[in-house]
Amino acid sequence: MYLTGNGLDHRSGEPVVPLLDADLVDSLIAERLERRRAPALLRSFTTTLAMEIQRMATPDPADPRAAGWTYMVAADDLRRAQIADALRPLADHRGMADPASPLVFPGSSADWQTWLDVHHTFQQRRPLYVLIVGGPDLVPFDVQAFMDVSSAVGRVAFADLGDLRAYVHKLLRLEAGDASKHERTGVIFAPDAGHPDPTYFSRHQMAEPIARILEHELNARATRLFGDQASKDAVLSSGSSRPALLYCASHGAVAIGDTDAEQRRVTGALCCQGFRGNGDARALLTGADVPMSEPFFDGAVAVLFACCGYGTPAVSDFHHWIKDQAPERMAHSDLMAALPERLLAHPAGPVAVVAHLDLAWMHGFTDPDDLRLGAVWSPRLVPFLTAVERLLRGLPVALAMARLNERVHESDERIAELIDELYSGRTTSTPEFRAKLGRTFVFRSDARNYMVLGDPAARVSM
Repeated sequence: MYLTGNGLDHRSGEPVVPLLDADLVDSLIAERLERRRAPALLRSFTTTLAMEIQRMATPDPADPRAAGWTYMVAADDLRRAQIADALRPLADHRGMADPASPLVFPGSSADWQTWLDVHHTFQQRRPLYVLIVGGPDLVPFDVQAFMDVSSAVGRVAFADLGDLRAYVHKLLRLEAGDASKHERTGVIFAPDAGHPDPTYFSRHQMAEPIARILEHELNARATRLFGDQASKDAVLSSGSSRPALLYCASHGAVAIGDTDAEQRRVTGALCCQGFRGNGDARALLTGADVPMSEPFFDGAVAVLFACCGYGTPAVSDFHHWIKDQAPERMAHSDLMAALPERLLAHPAGPVAVVAHLDLAWMHGFTDPDDLRLGAVWSPRLVPFLTAVERLLRGLPVALAMARLNERVHESDERIAELIDELYSGRTTSTPEFRAKLGRTFVFRSDARNYMVLGDPAARVSM
């Protein structure tokens, strides 16, 4: 069995991470996890308690006015006053009691987990929905991932506050009573570079089941852009008819070693069918390609299953787990991908984007040795299929993604249990044990890195 991620170097066209022996990865991860017993147990306990408090305090989780909505800004963000002004119409619409009093993040150098416990996580009547405003230089990626398990969290990181105002206006326009409804259509985009490339599995064991569930269980129409049909031109021409969903399962491009500007431009761009590297603009969909002068998936939700589709940390979360198999540095600094931000800034574009931070591992949704995984509602696909089903029911995007966050919590619980079994002497560090521990961690970290870009309470008008 092997393990790999969905990411290509945009110049060479080669995988960012080669095919890895899964047993080797399991062994490396288990070796390190066995040394970290206390943090795993503590995180599991804290998450369980926070989730229970939230359940008791949330009368109607699908209604942000009932469940509570707020936003978070960084203490050292010089634009705080302008951000508050830009967000006030949305904050009023969401029922925020005092739009001028958001959560103020103290900075990454502070003990921010303790700060969150005091000011948010363990508040009995805390808002369920939290919109983070600012890039990872102001509010680190880890903060969003940490909060995601027990809250409904999204982020906007516009460099231009005019884009933030345009985004707010778009949400209010689409949620007005006279807003036109979306077609019950999903555009499913899935290049296929053939076995054993990860896109072979993401097409056959993710994209095709999603298309089937749209048609057979959700009474919707699926526009299939699979294999040779998954061209850049096909995506660009498919967003004018107001489909409710754009679901992309592809490689994401990574610009390792390039300039800051090139890394910002390329990171998370979608590799279309036939991409071979060398900056092939014909088969690489970047933010600059989004047509801003015409509607493009207006009011839809876009799901980008691709390496670094959300952004990338400077150093991959997996680098210290798999030693020399991952690049030493993914980027010069933590950065957001340009494509999803461009989609949000489009005045007639998507209301939210769900995308993956860092390397996206195909074992998060499939197993080449398990033939059941080509079927609808197979175990590993459930979080993704559930998200599609909930989005087409008109639920807020962060609630639609809740099953992935639950997978993080469940995996934390399982990791804690396994380590406790080892340290208590109820089991020993056999190859089978290490495989179970390592693969549970891969599931957990892969699910942890799916994040919402945009207002977590945004939804498709159905």
